[in-house]
Amino acid sequence: MIKKILIATDGSETAEKAGAFAIDMASQMKCDVYCIYVADALEFLAGMELADMYIPMKSTILERLREEGEEAVKRIEDMAKAKGVNAEAIVVEGDNPVKEIFNAATTQDADLIVVGSHGKTGVMDYAMGSITTKLLGSKSPCPILVVQAD
Repeated sequence: MIKKILIATDGSETAEKAGAFAIDMASQMKCDVYCIYVADALEFLAGMELADMYIPMKSTILERLREEGEEAVKRIEDMAKAKGVNAEAIVVEGDNPVKEIFNAATTQDADLIVVGSHGKTGVMDYAMGSITTKLLGSKSPCPILVVQAD
């Protein structure tokens, strides 16, 4: 039986869709949700030729990502509260989103992880988003449900 669903968001439209789907499930199953956003400066810079500027920019980038993350998890929390679903959220910093998501799933005793098929790097990954692909290719502490992009 599913008691807690972990929603991993990056603030993208697809992540919002995945969050809404997970919240609908949680409402029907009478379970809680926990939302995580991973502020990853390296992922933010992926594909850019800013390697030499990375170190001085890191704190500025992380600050921006933390703010973006707080907004993203708040939207998920607000959706959950509107449906009467108990929700908690966290923004964490890390250079390995998969590890951070799996750590949160383990720490929170999540029974299911819900993610969108494409996030902010979806343009670069035609078949499926890079983080989603890495999640599915790793040993997860619980099942993962992928919600398709439109």
